[in-house]
Amino acid sequence: MGRVTPLAGRALRSAGLFRWGFPQERGGLSASFAERLEAITQLARVDVGTAWVTTWLSAHGDIAGRLTDEAFAEIYPHADLPTAFSATPLARAVEVEGDRYRLDEGTTWRLGSGGYHAERWIGGAMVWDTNGEPVICEQTGEQKIIGVWLPPEKVRQLDDWDPLGVRSSGSASYRLTETIEVPRRHSFNVGADRRPYFFSFMGVMVGAAEHLVDLTMTALRAKSAKGAPIGFHDTARLTQAMASLDMMVIGLRGYAAHIDRIAASSDSGAPSVADTAWIESVGMPVRQAVLEISDIATDIFGTGYVASGSEFGRVLRDIQVALAHWWFRLSDTQAPRGNRVRMMLEDPTVATVWDTPWPTEPART
Repeated sequence: MGRVTPLAGRALRSAGLFRWGFPQERGGLSASFAERLEAITQLARVDVGTAWVTTWLSAHGDIAGRLTDEAFAEIYPHADLPTAFSATPLARAVEVEGDRYRLDEGTTWRLGSGGYHAERWIGGAMVWDTNGEPVICEQTGEQKIIGVWLPPEKVRQLDDWDPLGVRSSGSASYRLTETIEVPRRHSFNVGADRRPYFFSFMGVMVGAAEHLVDLTMTALRAKSAKGAPIGFHDTARLTQAMASLDMMVIGLRGYAAHIDRIAASSDSGAPSVADTAWIESVGMPVRQAVLEISDIATDIFGTGYVASGSEFGRVLRDIQVALAHWWFRLSDTQAPRGNRVRMMLEDPTVATVWDTPWPTEPART
């Protein structure tokens, strides 16, 4: 069973990394997206699973910041309470009397990343009324989807995480041990609030790609030190991989800076619908770039073979598993990924990024 070790988890927690996303006024660090992106990238350059855990446990502090003062005080006596959140699969929450949601015993969520270091748990759910009819969200016009904070004493983690890669993320399932009724104030509206708390997750893939390039460069240097010639194919292809990585890093830094400007300039901190559409599509070019880089690196590094127990082999497995995550995979996610084009077809005033000044800062005079 894979997981970040308890010792490493305590080190991450004591360093304050899990409090990045919590608001400063509530005991957190209010780290910017640009800062988080860089830090997650550096962690992933060493170990993808550790970066994965840090990403999600810190990002869920952003979600906790959306609670009312009353609800936050009830759930978080202090901000140093790492929080796991899964919406896979979406559970069934029923609106009941007393302004509460009911979730049944045995309700289970998979892929609870960082759960071995968590002290608070959120579960994603679709909302129904007591007659079995879906509750429609006024903001979206679709069935309401919520994230609900679960009583930690009613949650049991299942030791079922045994993947091909990203093993150290410890993304095991968790389950309710009995039926619960939770105050509605202990929830947030997932569908209506699209603030991009996930964005630093892109750094996981950037760091993994950088790690592959590092290892490939080390292999070429070792080969050269032995007097073996380095052919044009290897130098040209690795240059191509590094150029793709450069462009991905520059682009993501621009995205992060733009998101931070939105957070600083708007009351809600949330991007517009148009901004959300392109922010949520960022995983697509990241996926393509990482696939290209891993293909080139494997071609150069693995001329003979890549040993299963090698560091290179571990990073390759991590990348393959990570690309199956919702933010990177293409299957079953076409609707949100295509929002940019649909919006431009319906509204000609919605511009492409290259037809706007983003992310260039105006020149100072």
